[in-house]
Amino acid sequence: SNKITIALAPKKSFQEAYDTLVEVYGRINEESITILNNLSVACVNLEEYELAKKYLMDALELVKELKDTAQEGVLQANLGLIYLREGLIAKAKEACSLAWRIGKNSKNLDAVEQAEYCLNEIKSFVQ
Repeated sequence: SNKITIALAPKKSFQEAYDTLVEVYGRINEESITILNNLSVACVNLEEYELAKKYLMDALELVKELKDTAQEGVLQANLGLIYLREGLIAKAKEACSLAWRIGKNSKNLDAVEQAEYCLNEIKSFVQ
């Protein structure tokens, strides 16, 4: 159907953007992390959770290679939100708590905010 084509369009263009970026700059850089995160969000919106997690895991690998703790917190929180959508409460809590600690340690407000949002979502889900 037409709706599916429209829904898949952003995912396809993100993937193309990422492939192009890798061709030009190689895999390990900040932009790759951003694009992988965007790809993950696009997948979540399509309820493609496995793929969303794969992109986030790839991004987390890069973060470790780049030692970019600032972005790591946000990615972990996003991972937690995916686990929550899948109903995996313990995993969600683990990821979001880790995100919060990383955010606090690296003084990254974005990560702390995202982690707190995630933890609040878990609370309201459990009630």
